[in-house]
Amino acid sequence: MPSLNGTITISFIPGSEDNTVYYSVNGVPGTPIAVSCPLTVPPTPCVVTLPTVTYTDPSCSTLVIEGYVAPDCDPDFQVPFSMTYDFVQDCRTWTVTCTSADGCKGFDTTPLCPECIINEEVYYNGGFIDTFSNDIPNAGDPPVFIIKNNNFIPGNTEFNLCLSQPYTLAQSLDPDFWTIELNEDPEVCCHECEAVEITFDSKELESGVREFPELYPTIYFTACEEGCYSLKKYIYFDPSIAPSFTRCVRKGSITIIGNKYPVTVNVLSTCSI
Repeated sequence: MPSLNGTITISFIPGSEDNTVYYSVNGVPGTPIAVSCPLTVPPTPCVVTLPTVTYTDPSCSTLVIEGYVAPDCDPDFQVPFSMTYDFVQDCRTWTVTCTSADGCKGFDTTPLCPECIINEEVYYNGGFIDTFSNDIPNAGDPPVFIIKNNNFIPGNTEFNLCLSQPYTLAQSLDPDFWTIELNEDPEVCCHECEAVEITFDSKELESGVREFPELYPTIYFTACEEGCYSLKKYIYFDPSIAPSFTRCVRKGSITIIGNKYPVTVNVLSTCSI
């Protein structure tokens, strides 16, 4: 996201010639600004411009400018001001929840998102929310197991999706099984990226193949790519693969289902698109 510079102008009707503007940017105090204002009849506004403010747009954070103006002759007489700027634009995080204890039918998010560049990950399948298991073994010695996808999501599963058209998705979901609500948690946001390390327990795949309704552990996350808010997923099904994965994801977008043992998710750092 680009870093931009902007200016903030404060305008007030002075009650005295000499005044001081006290202000802060996101809670960080700035240097007070002395301003001399001519007193006229009728009164005219006194204008002061704060030093350049640097901000990121779009951003998960709001920009809050607040403070007060006080006449030097009576510093206890304070006229407050406050301005808030929101840079999240039209794409926000929506929490989509399977509310049925018996599970829900999966769904497709690709119509809602810009097309992403295909990432050659194991069993990459962007935009489709589904799960994975094995068929009953085919004949052979040893028997052959074929991984298959299931149009089934366990009950109470939540997905944090970056959507600019949430109501289009809401209309496609059965309201008896799914809810979709705006997620206002500042720690979950589509406009910042974080590098996360996801580690499965060493015993996770010791039991071998998983026949439905048992599922292979699957990581779902929103892509951290330019102009791309599509869902991606990584299926952990091969015990010969290292049980730890590092991904650059949209902030707070990870959902993991199908695991039998606890999964550790560590945020390592911020990362860039």
